[in-house]
Amino acid sequence: MELYTDLLAAVQNEYTCVHILKQDDRKKVSILRHKTRCMPYVFRCYEGSAEVYRKLLPLSCPHLPQIMEVAELDGKTAVLEEYVQGDTLHFLLEGGNLSARKAKDITIQLCRGLSVLHSLGAVHRDIKPENVILSDPENLSVKLIDFGSATFYPQHRQENYGNQSQPHYGDTTVV
Repeated sequence: MELYTDLLAAVQNEYTCVHILKQDDRKKVSILRHKTRCMPYVFRCYEGSAEVYRKLLPLSCPHLPQIMEVAELDGKTAVLEEYVQGDTLHFLLEGGNLSARKAKDITIQLCRGLSVLHSLGAVHRDIKPENVILSDPENLSVKLIDFGSATFYPQHRQENYGNQSQPHYGDTTVV
């Protein structure tokens, strides 16, 4: 409980809200600016598990945002993370000018980020162009964001079919 309330207090005292990106009954995502360092951050508050964000906290991956702090209390999660400057893949695709080479480079980097996530036993479950940020369109630096829907799956989850044991495959619409 202490970490959650401390994080909310620190956000209120040490940061200024610059812009609210999303807000509904279950979540709020804001861009904050640290009052003394003037650095931008993303602050997420949502109903759900902090489990995946906690696993990402000590990691550094060029294709995932750096997680600064994570706290959870009674099913509510608060996350302070790196603000990734850039355009979404959705924005780039609306322009209609994505070459085969750029598409391949984006896919490779996205897969590298997913590989780190999957190595933790986590599945993103909300991969879409709006959750892919191109932080440097010239050099194609790609980051996958928003792990609020992510979850962990047991590595060896199986269901029995008669005498045979077959791996369980999740519904591809949520993977």
